[in-house]
Amino acid sequence: RHRCHGIVNLIPFGCMPGTIVNALLWRFTRNYPHIPVLKMVYDGTRQSGDQTRIEAFMYQARESIDAAG
Repeated sequence: RHRCHGIVNLIPFGCMPGTIVNALLWRFTRNYPHIPVLKMVYDGTRQSGDQTRIEAFMYQARESIDAAG
């Protein structure tokens, strides 16, 4: 609605506010399915699928920019 093309929620491991935001984002994605959302937990180590998830999110965000024209 306000030119948002994606939302990222990066959560430190065990962060209660981040966990609450993740729960709220479920409702957001239901109401705005065209806006990509990336939720990632960070614990200080690199996870094998992180790079792929970030690349997929960036692709989806770029697609939403192109669709908005």
